[in-house]
Amino acid sequence: MATTNRNFHEGNGFDRDHSPRRSPAFPLTTFCLLIVLAGCGGGGNAGTPGTPLDPIAVTEPPTIQDEEPAEQTPSEPPVVPTLSQVVLDELPLLPGSVNPITPKYVGKFRNTHYYVKEEAAYASKPKNSALLRPDGSVLARVNLEFKRLLDIEGSGLLMDGRVVNFAGVINGTIRYLPTAHGWGRGVGNCPLMAFRSIAVDKAQVKIKFGSVLWLPETVGMSLPDGTTHDGFWVASDTGGAIKNDRIDIFSGKESWGPILAQHGIRHLQGLKIHVVATPNSETCVLHAPERE
Repeated sequence: MATTNRNFHEGNGFDRDHSPRRSPAFPLTTFCLLIVLAGCGGGGNAGTPGTPLDPIAVTEPPTIQDEEPAEQTPSEPPVVPTLSQVVLDELPLLPGSVNPITPKYVGKFRNTHYYVKEEAAYASKPKNSALLRPDGSVLARVNLEFKRLLDIEGSGLLMDGRVVNFAGVINGTIRYLPTAHGWGRGVGNCPLMAFRSIAVDKAQVKIKFGSVLWLPETVGMSLPDGTTHDGFWVASDTGGAIKNDRIDIFSGKESWGPILAQHGIRHLQGLKIHVVATPNSETCVLHAPERE
C-alpha cells in the first residue's frame, strides 16, 4: 500500500514538529550597527534624516502539513446487460439448457488461455510418439514435441483432419479420443467455442459447469471475425491446473491468443465474473460425449 510522503524531513530546514530551527541570538552591538548602516541607504524613506525606519518584516515560515492522499471517487459498479435469446443461441449450449438469474458477482479470477494444438506445425518432424485410446490401441502416430504440447492443451487438430480430445489418464499415460466437435469438447458433451468457453475448477462452488458468465473486462474485445465481444462466456471446461481462483480462456487457435493482451488483459490478471444464468437438467454437462 502506498504511503503518504512528508514534504520536509529532518535535515531539510525544519525539525520533526515542523517549526523553524532557532538561530543563535544576535549580539546587541551587531544589531545597532545594522541600524546605523540602514540609515545611510539611498532608497525609500530610510535615507531621509529624521524619518523613522520601516520595521523589519519578519516572515513566518509556512506551516508544513503532510500531503493528503487524493480522495478516491468510488467507481460505479458495472451494469450487467440482460442475457438475450440471441446470445443464448450463439453460446455452446443445448437449447433451453440454462435459466437466466439475477446477475451475481462471484469475485475476481486469474486468467490464462488455451487453444487447439495443430499438428501441421510439426509436419517436417519425425512421428516418434503415439497417441493412445483408452483401450490402449494407437489412435495416431505423431511427433513427440507435438504430443507434449497436446497433453497441456487437451485438444488437437491432426493432419488428417480429425480433432482429438483428452479422454483421461490410464497407467500414467494421457489417452485421447476423436470428437465430432470442431474445436474440441469440454465437460460432458459441451463443445468448445473460441472466445466463448472458459475452463473453471471443477471444485469451484461459486461457478457451476454450464453456467453463463459475464466478464466486463472482455467487453469490446476485437475478435478474429471482425466483431467485438459482448462479455458473455460459458463455463464449459476444466483442467488439471485450473484450481481455486484460476480460469482458462479458450482462444481457439494459438495465433489468436494475443488478442487478449491487445485488449489489455494480462496473463494471470484477475477478471471480474458475474454469473448470469445457471444450468438446468438439459445442460450439455450432463450429456454423454459425442464420438466421431
